[in-house]
Amino acid sequence: MLEGKLGEKAVKLFLQDNRVNFTEDSTNYDERDEYDFLLHNSNTSEKELKIDVKTRTKTFHTRTLEMCEQAENHPKDIYISTRLLEDGKTVILLG
Repeated sequence: MLEGKLGEKAVKLFLQDNRVNFTEDSTNYDERDEYDFLLHNSNTSEKELKIDVKTRTKTFHTRTLEMCEQAENHPKDIYISTRLLEDGKTVILLG
């Protein structure tokens, strides 16, 4: 779980650095969240976008995976893939 949180922290810093208007998930660790970040459109008539961050930790992790139940019952609009390097300090935003 810590590795996933480090990926989310990297995305948060990216959003802040680029002045993207967002809300960060604030659910408790023992609750299922609906998103990691919620992007707000400057035009309030537009829909907000739910973002889910997926963190890869090994070089053989080549695909972003989501559980079928989550994808069907709690879909997200955007998935962001990150790669936490083995030093535990470097996160690369993959896409």
